[in-house]
Amino acid sequence: MVFEFVRTVKKKTFWLSVLAVPVVVALVFTIIYFSSKSASENQEKTKAEEFSVAVLDESGFIEKSIFDSGKIQQLKDKEEGIRMVKDGELDSFIFFPSNPSSETIEVFGRDVGLVKNSKYTGFARQLLKSSIIGGLNSPEVAAILQTEPVAKLVAYKDGAQAQGIEQVFVPGAFLVLFYLVIILLGNHMLTSTTEEKENRVIEIILTSVDAGSLIIGKILAMVMVGVVQISVMSLPVVIGFIFFRDKLNFPQINLAELVIDPVRLLDGAGLFIFSFLLFTGMLVTIGAVVPTAKEASSFFGIAMFFMFIPLYAASAIFTDPSQLIVKVLSFFPLSAPITLMLRNAAGNLLPWEIAIGMAILAVSSIASLFIATQAFRYGILEYDRKLNLRRLFK
Repeated sequence: MVFEFVRTVKKKTFWLSVLAVPVVVALVFTIIYFSSKSASENQEKTKAEEFSVAVLDESGFIEKSIFDSGKIQQLKDKEEGIRMVKDGELDSFIFFPSNPSSETIEVFGRDVGLVKNSKYTGFARQLLKSSIIGGLNSPEVAAILQTEPVAKLVAYKDGAQAQGIEQVFVPGAFLVLFYLVIILLGNHMLTSTTEEKENRVIEIILTSVDAGSLIIGKILAMVMVGVVQISVMSLPVVIGFIFFRDKLNFPQINLAELVIDPVRLLDGAGLFIFSFLLFTGMLVTIGAVVPTAKEASSFFGIAMFFMFIPLYAASAIFTDPSQLIVKVLSFFPLSAPITLMLRNAAGNLLPWEIAIGMAILAVSSIASLFIATQAFRYGILEYDRKLNLRRLFK
């Protein structure tokens, strides 16, 4: 076990794959931050830039006082306005039709670049909106139109106040971790039992170590490698959550208000552990049955197939978990891990469902690891052909 673990963690490719996830995530957030900051600065700079404007208003909504200031010209001929923009006499000309709600507002402007050109249409919309608001007699109505009203939802479940989307993140983190660990570690699980088989080193190893003890050591080593992966990938998230929780706010989502439900947290952890052991046993079995690492890798798509099937039923899983397809996916061993984690994140798992689902995964993971051990014991010396499954179960 120690040898297999040390051999894996000493590989440069292992650390490259493990560290790639937090590095890429940090890089993406850095790019998004500076890109948004730059875009905001450019937007403010664009707003501050003054440009000459002329308006032809057939709607009657534009206040006459706006033209009296001299900053905006009032024209009576559309073609004349377009000509002035073409000849460079004007930066922008705006034509408001008689019914702006159903007809298109036409804006003509001097080209200042694809991004900056949007300032002309933005100015036209703001001019129309401010003119309409300015003509209202009620300050309260004007305030509602100027700013979007804030609405807060308070939902109740079984007589108690239910949490919003903030309750999804913590239990949903187990699902994300499961996908990452299987994707990054899955290929190693497949090939760990075929490497020694291909180079015939296994014959020498088996002279001093029992096949059962060897495969158990390999499985435990892979579990330890999985723990290292989870720790490395989770560390930046945990640090960010602890020290920068109040600063990590997104539209409609305030991470400072994340809900940590101990029951759902424990359910998520249990589902993750049994699911990881189940897929570990399945992948090790495939690696023990086939003769080469190349052939073992071709079966990785089968495992991924079962991992992605529940996502196609995500709509039913979140909105109507009573459907038959959701029940089947919840209690079929290979689709249960993802389905149950999704439902745990959504908060629609009943106590008896989590109990049955956890029991199914526990039994399935034990059976999977037992089959993996037997497959390795009987298939490790099959160099040129796949292990006969009839012989294995017999």
